[in-house]
Amino acid sequence: MDNILRVSQIGLSAREVTVLRSMFGVLPQLKGGHVFIDLDEGIKPNVVLLNADSHEAIAQWKAFAAMNKGVVPVLTSATKSSDSVKHLKLIFMPRPITVKRLLTMLEQVVAASLSARTARAASVKGGGKKDDLSILVVDDSLSVRKYMELKLPEIISGPLAIEFASNGRDAMEYIWSKGIHIVFLDVVMPGMDGYNVCKAIKAEKLSDVIMLTGKKSPIDRVRGSLSGCDAYLTKPPQDRKLREVVQQSLKRLGREGVNSVCEARPARSGVRALAGQ
Repeated sequence: MDNILRVSQIGLSAREVTVLRSMFGVLPQLKGGHVFIDLDEGIKPNVVLLNADSHEAIAQWKAFAAMNKGVVPVLTSATKSSDSVKHLKLIFMPRPITVKRLLTMLEQVVAASLSARTARAASVKGGGKKDDLSILVVDDSLSVRKYMELKLPEIISGPLAIEFASNGRDAMEYIWSKGIHIVFLDVVMPGMDGYNVCKAIKAEKLSDVIMLTGKKSPIDRVRGSLSGCDAYLTKPPQDRKLREVVQQSLKRLGREGVNSVCEARPARSGVRALAGQ
């Protein structure tokens, strides 16, 4: 999948299509990151919502799938339950369509895509050398990415490879294709927010995730914990706290014999100024 998740449908009613278009147009979780399209627009979707209650829709899907490999089908039904179709090993969304059901379904699609690419990620394991500690910094702020680019090599010794992304979709592409040990993940980003990205990563236990955000309230910390993150840092991160969370990650990853945290040195004012921007 690329940065835009394209969703279409087969067999849903005109009213359901209208509801979907409205949701994709106004929900902040979807605007910019996902789009709803018609099959006759000539653009290949990533996901098709399929009315499992319609034999005609199922037949249309079979013909479409034969010509369009790699499209994810999502069964929708007003009469069946998830238990009744789980033997099909497909993603299921009950109808009527609600915001909660739609967002849950999209999270499942992202998690399934991660699972499908896990084997490839495991075989590639980063663009650097095999023993490199691979770190991904995900933040839409250039100054924060630059700060981490300068700071991480200061505090981590041993083989190190650092990648950068400005949104959740690009972040997951890095993880799918290269494999990442540690992810520093912003919360507020265009498209998919950091909490949902973290859930998708943790669904396959692919990386250590450290939330790196300007949000400081207890509620935000709880949301970070519920999403599965391993640590939570506020921006700009204090050197001591950054060293602590990196040390904890190295322990969880079993890399203490390959990488280590360097002794604290006097802070470089120019670097910290970048982080505060």
